[in-house]
Amino acid sequence: MTREGNQTCYGLLADFLRYPQGDSEMEELYTRTFDIQALCCLDVGYTLFGEDYKRGQLLVKMLSLHQRYDNFCGTELADHLPNILTLLPKLDPEEAGEIVDRLVLPAIEKMTTAFKDSGNPYGAVLQTVSGILKDDFKREGLYE
Repeated sequence: MTREGNQTCYGLLADFLRYPQGDSEMEELYTRTFDIQALCCLDVGYTLFGEDYKRGQLLVKMLSLHQRYDNFCGTELADHLPNILTLLPKLDPEEAGEIVDRLVLPAIEKMTTAFKDSGNPYGAVLQTVSGILKDDFKREGLYE
């Protein structure tokens, strides 16, 4: 399956990484994982740069891309991983590949280290996202 063919898959993974509605157990797990006393943060820029000025620059660039491609971010910031996942299939392959290579995969690598031996299912979801992105962009010549 190509990156474009995975648009539905990216959307499903993005939905799983968004705040769950109506399932109190999943809402609690999500909050413990990503919000209060978080294991990790789903904001790619924050994960990579913290509060550094570079994150602000990234947010401006990402917001511009989301707006250009009509990718609705909801109440989350432009560097929120689910928002980036739904944006990727809309971008040209070179631009998407740069975002995946320079931002998304390094951020996911940092995120997943927080899940070691925790038994938290979100760690597996992040590993799945990483694997799918590597596989898709390998086909486009970005990974060996």
